[in-house]
Amino acid sequence: MTHIEGTLDRLWDYNDPHASEHKFRDLLKQESDHHIEILTQISRALGLQRKFTEAHSVLDEVASLPKDPRIKVRYLL
Repeated sequence: MTHIEGTLDRLWDYNDPHASEHKFRDLLKQESDHHIEILTQISRALGLQRKFTEAHSVLDEVASLPKDPRIKVRYLL
């Protein structure tokens, strides 16, 4: 498991996707090297909040960026 994977896993609270979204947005401000992967998690958190239009908007941004296989899986989730 990479550093960012562990960080993302620790930030998730599936019972409170709103709080998770904000944690990911805070992390996005700090972690420029992993912004694509963090965006996938923001989109996922938005989807869990039933904010589908916003979630798809974030995914549209991610779709245009190159992805390694791990990020592609997160994107597809």
